[in-house]
Amino acid sequence: MDWSTIDKKTKAMIKGKLRQIFRWSKEKKDYMAARTFKAELDGKVRSVVHCDTCGVVMGKYSKEFQLDHIVPIGACSPQMVALMFDTSNFQLLCTSCHDDKTKVDLKVLAVRDWV
Repeated sequence: MDWSTIDKKTKAMIKGKLRQIFRWSKEKKDYMAARTFKAELDGKVRSVVHCDTCGVVMGKYSKEFQLDHIVPIGACSPQMVALMFDTSNFQLLCTSCHDDKTKVDLKVLAVRDWV
């Protein structure tokens, strides 16, 4: 079967399941462990990470950072799976920087007709 013959709805379900798998993947866990360091934050020594764009330091367990894929994942495809789990395609961004990058990514993906 050719990938292009798979129904759009089926591809969307596959992409959703892959995102669930990615959330708990060894690749993500190992990347986060390598990027985490101890620093004083809010008067206490905590596990923290920093934004790769603006450099702000955030608590590792805060909702103020996002693991971003440098090259956007785009539509479900065999290449998407490779990009999703490739640690050289990861970066940590604060919510603000991630929102800004996502706006640009969505425009690029729309132009490439990947969405």
